[in-house]
Amino acid sequence: MTPGRIVETAIDESDLRAPSRRLLIAVYVAIACGAAWLFVFTAVTLNLPILDAHGFRQTQTAIGVYWMLHEHVFINYLTPVLTAPWSLRFEAPVYQVIVAAFQTLTGLSIDASGRLVSLAFFCGALGCCYQIIRQLLPRDRVTALLFVVAALMSPHVVFWARAFMIESCAVFFGAAWLLCVIRGTQRQSWALLLLSIPLCLVCAITKATTWPAFVVAYVLFMCWTMWRSGRIPFSAIQLAGAGIVLALTLTLVWTWHADRVKQLNLLGGYLTSGNLHGWNHGTWSQFFSPTLWGSIVPQRMLPQILGYGWPVLLLAIRYVRMDSAYTILAIVCSALFLVPIALFTNLHMVHNYYQTANALFLIAAVVLLIAEMIAVRKILSASVVGIALFGGAVIHIRDNEWPIGTGRHDLNPGYLAAQLVRDSTAPNSSLIVFGIDWSSEINYYAERKGLALPGWASLQKAGAILANPDAYMGGLEVGAVIDCRSVFLKYGPELDKLIDRFVEAWAHQAKLVSGPPKPGSCLAYIKGT
Repeated sequence: MTPGRIVETAIDESDLRAPSRRLLIAVYVAIACGAAWLFVFTAVTLNLPILDAHGFRQTQTAIGVYWMLHEHVFINYLTPVLTAPWSLRFEAPVYQVIVAAFQTLTGLSIDASGRLVSLAFFCGALGCCYQIIRQLLPRDRVTALLFVVAALMSPHVVFWARAFMIESCAVFFGAAWLLCVIRGTQRQSWALLLLSIPLCLVCAITKATTWPAFVVAYVLFMCWTMWRSGRIPFSAIQLAGAGIVLALTLTLVWTWHADRVKQLNLLGGYLTSGNLHGWNHGTWSQFFSPTLWGSIVPQRMLPQILGYGWPVLLLAIRYVRMDSAYTILAIVCSALFLVPIALFTNLHMVHNYYQTANALFLIAAVVLLIAEMIAVRKILSASVVGIALFGGAVIHIRDNEWPIGTGRHDLNPGYLAAQLVRDSTAPNSSLIVFGIDWSSEINYYAERKGLALPGWASLQKAGAILANPDAYMGGLEVGAVIDCRSVFLKYGPELDKLIDRFVEAWAHQAKLVSGPPKPGSCLAYIKGT
């Protein structure tokens, strides 16, 4: 490679109007308002329990951080909710280690630290995506800025950017890697291409379901590069390819080791990658089902990512030029949005937070369509689309994300019961929880290891544990039992009878400290009080 030599591979479009000073000021004001709104939402919810949405997943991440800080276990991090041994590894703990370090440095609560680290990664990802768009459209000063505005007004993006989740972390490393390989190829920069290798590795092991869309994006970029320049950049392909191969290899090794660790646990064997293959990937019949395309995509994914006004985008179709750079990029970004859904269909159908991995691709596609309308001088139509999207996003946030995010989660029945157990039992005791599947919510806030009995546990294994629970707690005596069956999960008839017998026997040696049984409450029984 020749340092400083630039390969002309950028997708360029010269017929977008040169932005006026008034337009640029308006865009910068919109970015400032969007950033202010995001930080206000984060500040208001910063110290609330991480139970606003998918508390199962948020606390599963947080409980690993808690035990990193208390027992200094990092690689084989702990998720102590399925009896001892306590390690149930899934993704590599990249985000968790960073949160633990941030909490140690700042002294903030774990919940607040996790939210702020996630927010920081989101801002970093947004900056990388801005630079990628500028790299692909070098003469266009507006589209990348409009992308930032659209991302900051996305209900889904705003909500999950300040959640205790690894998603923003994985998206950041994916976007940073893509920026390095694109800019490194265009500038023929060894430094950027070498930097891309560790970024690719970290993205893949942080969240394997996020990584593939960025790899596909790189492949499409390289195809464009070779078609545009008429030559093959072998050195760039070799370095980027090395990163991809190493990332895939490391991910497979990590998964293999994680499966071996899970199999040491009586119930963990159910959670190996082989047993979860169908749950993770789903089936092609699901991908082509009316449920996905007639319900989930138009009624959940698109409104959550774009707001209620998304149908107005149909207005843009009549103005697009199929040979325009904006249209081509919009089609590519739309396809990239679909890549994770095709690969992990069931996960995307069941869990809305998985769209964090591909939401920015869809937002980019929408912005590129609006840019195409501006390029063909349909300013009024573009304004109508923008206003409708903004209004729909505001209404969606008002009706959904704001009340969910700012709700009284401190009154959650499981949270209240966890607080009672934390304050009423010895720190070196363990806890058994019924009725919340194998969620970490109660164990995390109770700060206790133990068992959250899942609904999928076999009657034989559940019976063995409940017959002598202390034997499965790694030397910790069971100090409390929490029964949330009246609030959350209903077990099968036989398993429910087994639990009834256990709770009845336990009640003879414990005291009910959470008040009399009533609908909507979790019952906490403390031993020896």
